[in-house]
Amino acid sequence: MKKVLITGFGGYVATNLTNELESKGYLVKIIDLLDKGWKTISFKGFNVVIHTSALVHENEKKHTLSDYLSANSELTQEIAMKAKNEGVNYFIFMSSESVYSNKNRHPKYEINSQTPLIPKTKYGISKLDAEKKLLSLIDDSFKVLILRCPMIYGKGCKGNYNKLRNISLKYKIAPSFNNKKSLLFIGNLCSFIRHSIEIEQCGIRCPQDKNYHSTSGLMVLIGAINEVNVKKSLFVSLCLKLIMLFNNSAKKAFRSSFISYELSSLDDGFNYCIYDNNEAIKLTEGA
Repeated sequence: MKKVLITGFGGYVATNLTNELESKGYLVKIIDLLDKGWKTISFKGFNVVIHTSALVHENEKKHTLSDYLSANSELTQEIAMKAKNEGVNYFIFMSSESVYSNKNRHPKYEINSQTPLIPKTKYGISKLDAEKKLLSLIDDSFKVLILRCPMIYGKGCKGNYNKLRNISLKYKIAPSFNNKKSLLFIGNLCSFIRHSIEIEQCGIRCPQDKNYHSTSGLMVLIGAINEVNVKKSLFVSLCLKLIMLFNNSAKKAFRSSFISYELSSLDDGFNYCIYDNNEAIKLTEGA
């Protein structure tokens, strides 16, 4: 029976991951890094530390780059070194798709093995810096798995999914064009991490849902689940394409941005996507 320590008390990923692992018989302890008392907690006896706690990107305007580096990079290094020094031999770090450059993706904004690591946000810069610190700690007795996840969604999750949901149900209209988006349902992420622990998957991976999503398709499906008829509109498409030239939020939501599946697989080929796209959205909507 493996013992797992998770950082990020009260966090969405940490809470769901705790429930998943405990249901499979793991012994899990979750700690709050906002309480400085975590430094007195012994990591001895744990098989793996999963670091999910972070200063998230939604707060960028309120914080400096120094704040982000302190919370997301320096603290990550401190936790990893404590884990290594106290005999933990496996460390999983929740990084982000934000470490990649927003430019020079091909074709049509694909993230692949050739995509440069040139993050444009404070959040992305701090996550990449943390990755570099972790990679320097790897040796025969300390293995590291770095997860560069796209947008995570699921029932009760805050963030951009809810914004899209509210637009869909309020205005009942969606653009007619289809894009390609990599997203990650929380159930599939938990499946990925659980199996990674079992095989001690190492390296850098970008877990994602089995099939790419379409933003307009998502809007229509969300409406249908809630018995709202969301219609696709060519006029909305034309207006939106114009708005996307000047509005970064619209560009982020409706342009194609997807991860090559070559970056998403586990070494043993295990199918961690136990929920398909439609089922994942239905579960997110509580249907």
